[in-house]
Amino acid sequence: MHQASGAVTLGAATVVSRAELPLTRTRPKQDPKDPIASSQEARSESLQGRLALGTGKPTVMAGLDTVAQCDVPVTLLENRIKAAKDPEEKEKLQKDLEHLLEVRELIRQTVREIVTLATDSEEQAERVLGPKKRLTERENYRSAVEYFQMRCFDWHNPEHEYALHQLSPFINLCVEKIPLTRIKDAIDQVSEKLKK
Repeated sequence: MHQASGAVTLGAATVVSRAELPLTRTRPKQDPKDPIASSQEARSESLQGRLALGTGKPTVMAGLDTVAQCDVPVTLLENRIKAAKDPEEKEKLQKDLEHLLEVRELIRQTVREIVTLATDSEEQAERVLGPKKRLTERENYRSAVEYFQMRCFDWHNPEHEYALHQLSPFINLCVEKIPLTRIKDAIDQVSEKLKK
C-alpha cells in the first residue's frame, strides 16, 4: 500500500479521495433567470424521482406509449395480464380489470345522470357534458364536488379514484348557473340509487 498526495495505491488500483475529485456538472448550467428552463428541469427530475421510487403515477408506459393519467391503472393491469405466465394469475388479473372497467363506467353514468337531473333540457345537459369551460363559480363548484365525493364516490378510495377525472361537468353546471341546491338534489337522488 502506497499513499501519495491523497491517493492510495492498492496493488494495481489507485483510489482517489473524494475531496480530490473535480466538481463537474452533468447538465449544462441553466440561466437562473429563465423560469421555463428551471421549471422544466425540476419537473423532469421530479418525475424521474417519483418513477424511480415507485411513488408517482407514470404517464409513459412500456413501449414508450403515452397514456393519460386516468388510464394508467387500466394499462398497468393490461400489461400485467400480458406478462402473466400462470393461467390462474391471468384469470384473476382479468377479473380485476373487468371490475375496474365496470366501476369506471358506473362513475361516468352516475355523473351523466346527475347532469340530466340537474339541467332543464337535453341540450343543456349536452353542453354541460361537453368540453370543460372556464371555472367562474369556485365556491359552488367546491361545494358540489365535495358533496358528490361524500354522497357518491370518495376518490380517496383507490377503487373510486377515477371520479376525480369526471369532475368537469360540475364546473359546467356552475357555469350554466344551475343552483347549488338543485345540483345537490340531483346528487342525492342518484346516490340513493347507488345504495340499492
